Amino acid sequence: MHSITKKAWAEVQDKAFDIVNASAVDDDVMVAVYKEQLFEVLDRLEARFGIQPALIATRADFMEDDAARRKLYEQALAMAREEGDEFEVQEILDSLQHLDADQG
Repeated sequence: MHSITKKAWAEVQDKAFDIVNASAVDDDVMVAVYKEQLFEVLDRLEARFGIQPALIATRADFMEDDAARRKLYEQALAMAREEGDEFEVQEILDSLQHLDADQG
């Protein structure tokens, strides 16, 4: 497994910004298009760099189904802990905390 390059990660960030911007103007059609494109980018990065916690957690960030999101976050968290990636562990724990707050 290789680290994701900054250039490769920039493509993820660009798609995430597209989603956020479309959501801000309530353009549900473009949100769906950009999400599909983001998932395609994540698929390509997984094929190139291997399955990594940041990719799994990013996919979870943009899923609609809370149960599926939680499952992916938990998978990413276990992997990040196994790898000793404390930064990613904290990011995922924050995401889980927000998910819990949104549900509660």
